[in-house]
Amino acid sequence: MIPDRKAITMLKKAECIFRKGYPAAFLLLTALFVFEVPGIVFWAPTVLFALFLFKSVYDKEKLVFPVIALVLCVYTVVFIVFKYSDEYSVFYQSYIHIQAVMMFLIGFHFFRQADAPEERRETLERYLIAVSVMYIIYATVILIHNHFQPQELEERFYASLWYDFSYKPATVLSLSLVIPLAYGVYAVFFSQLYKKLIGGFFIAYTLGVNLATGTRTLVYLAPVMLIAEFFLWIIFTKKKYKLGISLTVVFLLALAVFVLAVTLFKDKLLAILGDSPLSRFLTMGFASRQRWRYTKYVLRHFSLTYLGGGVHSKTFGTPHNIWLYIYDYGGIVSFLIYCVFTVLLLIKFVKFLINRYLSLELRFMIATMFGLIMVEYMMEPFMEPLPSFYIITLFVFGVFCRLALYKPREESGIRN
Repeated sequence: MIPDRKAITMLKKAECIFRKGYPAAFLLLTALFVFEVPGIVFWAPTVLFALFLFKSVYDKEKLVFPVIALVLCVYTVVFIVFKYSDEYSVFYQSYIHIQAVMMFLIGFHFFRQADAPEERRETLERYLIAVSVMYIIYATVILIHNHFQPQELEERFYASLWYDFSYKPATVLSLSLVIPLAYGVYAVFFSQLYKKLIGGFFIAYTLGVNLATGTRTLVYLAPVMLIAEFFLWIIFTKKKYKLGISLTVVFLLALAVFVLAVTLFKDKLLAILGDSPLSRFLTMGFASRQRWRYTKYVLRHFSLTYLGGGVHSKTFGTPHNIWLYIYDYGGIVSFLIYCVFTVLLLIKFVKFLINRYLSLELRFMIATMFGLIMVEYMMEPFMEPLPSFYIITLFVFGVFCRLALYKPREESGIRN
């Protein structure tokens, strides 16, 4: 039977459209769950995963399910089982965690060309820039929406754009700018000029929003990250070891002098700032007493027989730490499995960092992002207030977990 030329032509056109449209669809679906668009927000990562599977099968690319993904899946099932309550549907209580697993697997398969990681690095960088822009727009729209439609909300809480019943604490706006800040710090030192300008804007915008909303974590972390990144840049890229160490010491001393000056003139500064959000940086210092009170309360009542239910959060307040949050809502079993996942993740990260077959730029870009993400994991509760952040971070984790195994094809290819 002779194939129908018209049918073959149509199939080729359809394939061409799919291949060209796949990156755009990837970005669109990411935007839909970042912007929390009603309805589709619950399904966008699932549709994205389905597209990823279809493309992989069509291209006959080998799909890998690593041990760390299995541990993540076991944690997800156990956590959902122990956290489940009759108040909400199983889907509503589980979609964040299931879609995070999906994004981890997409990230794990992002670098599949064993002989050309740098080509994919450009694609990854463009995606991270796009995600950063999405989150900047997200924060901006919420701030503008609340400015022109003032509501009687608790201080430093913001009305959601789509949902009347959902209110975002200022820490959510700060969390949404974690990826822009991380990429910005990296780009200022390790990218081309136009990307340095983009990175500088990301840093400035992040600081501006956090200062305006009185959110402290990223304001304190930004200068520390810049100093650390400068140290890495001048040592590993410029090979100026003595100069790098000397300038880093100078910067740290300057930072210490600044902190000392602020401390000494605290009363005068408070009089000038009045009731503005900036006054929180002086009155509350470098650490939130309430945040540590939540943490200490959970640790003080830590039990190997506790099976979850959010008892501590309902009694005293949600712990600002993802591991303790998982313990509180998912119990000791969920907590222990997630600790195993964390250990495996850290092992993969170290292997990724010391992988000599990868460029410094690729390693530093992901390392900067991973470092800031882990700090936020330790200091903020974010799964429910900003689920997209958790889902995106699992994508980042998947990326370096695969790259940790990378070797050029002529040596052994990518092992699983």
